[in-house]
Amino acid sequence: MTKSVARTVILTRPEQRNYVLAQALADAGIPHLNLPALEVVPLVSEIPASLHPNQYDLVVFVSGQAARCYLRPLYQIERWHWPAATKIGTVGVSTREVAQHEIEQYQTDGLDLQWRHPPATAPRHDSEALWDVLWPELPDIQNTLIVRGKTGREWLRGQLLEQGISVDTFAVYDRLSARWTSRVATQLQQQAAHGLVFLVTSSESAQAIFENLHRLNLLAVCQQSIFVVIHERIEKRVQSLWHDAGFANLAVVKRCIPTHESMLSALLQAASPLVT
Repeated sequence: MTKSVARTVILTRPEQRNYVLAQALADAGIPHLNLPALEVVPLVSEIPASLHPNQYDLVVFVSGQAARCYLRPLYQIERWHWPAATKIGTVGVSTREVAQHEIEQYQTDGLDLQWRHPPATAPRHDSEALWDVLWPELPDIQNTLIVRGKTGREWLRGQLLEQGISVDTFAVYDRLSARWTSRVATQLQQQAAHGLVFLVTSSESAQAIFENLHRLNLLAVCQQSIFVVIHERIEKRVQSLWHDAGFANLAVVKRCIPTHESMLSALLQAASPLVT
């Protein structure tokens, strides 16, 4: 007799970011594990006056974590009200949703602020896509604040500087590799027989996943795995780590964009039941 068996999805984003996807996977009958690959550590408890939004024509959040770690102290401690004249740039709609949620807890006009981001249907959600949106407005932008993690790309900063725009960068969080335990190793071994699907949302996360699998002697698990990634750069990093792990073939990778709908669709396809 044959039966259909779904792959287990490994949700590797910070735990609070996994809830909606986890619920949707559960509703679809897809097994999953919440297994953050990175620990996010806030670096600031208050925002210096020189880095307040009223000092800039444009503030860019490169991720939802950047938005949270900047906006929470700004509003909770300093009781700020976002100035209508300051544009808010985000690399995608999911980052905008996080930022808007934080703002709307303290002011009612969050929806009406000057949001700038690639449309939800854009093929890419990244700095390059945001640049295309910002390009027509550059004559009105004299100074910009980029809110980011301790490490990250310099591409957008370089583009703005080339256009004569003053740019400050502000690191508001760091990402540290989470250390998976022997109990996690047992869970992965139990689920690996039918294959695993790893959601990978950053190059740093990819690195942490492979480091943990290597340390726990679980790299062989990857041979039956599918990696769902949200950007071409992350796909390249996964393939590089896969090669460094000693595999001669290419990793199986599915690419999507960083919206809930796109990630869920890709995860459901990758985890679709196998006939055994």
